[in-house]
Amino acid sequence: MKLQACAVGIARFFLAQSAVAQVNFLSNEELIKEFDRDVVFETASKTRITHKKGGSIESNSQDSRGRPAYDSGKYAFKDGKYCTQWFKSRANEESCFLIFRRDSDIVFHALDGRELSTRRELR
Repeated sequence: MKLQACAVGIARFFLAQSAVAQVNFLSNEELIKEFDRDVVFETASKTRITHKKGGSIESNSQDSRGRPAYDSGKYAFKDGKYCTQWFKSRANEESCFLIFRRDSDIVFHALDGRELSTRRELR
């Protein structure tokens, strides 16, 4: 029985690795096309992220008490990574992400491959 459970665990591991290997993250050129323009995205939590051509971003949401929460910052593309630096959140430190498209969603991954969040373009 233990051998069977071990075999199932190994099979799951290889299936998960196969699924990750099939993800094609956006290249620098694709990232520029996707983000370096005047565009508004919305997250699952209804936060609106506005990108401006040239590298500035703004975030509009509500805090846990329902009050407006605003942040601004900048974004850049580095070796196939989408990097942001928010002035209020993350103590103004740069964070970089890998991005891919799933249907109409932009999917953010940590650099270790973990899926973090999605955004959808508002039209």
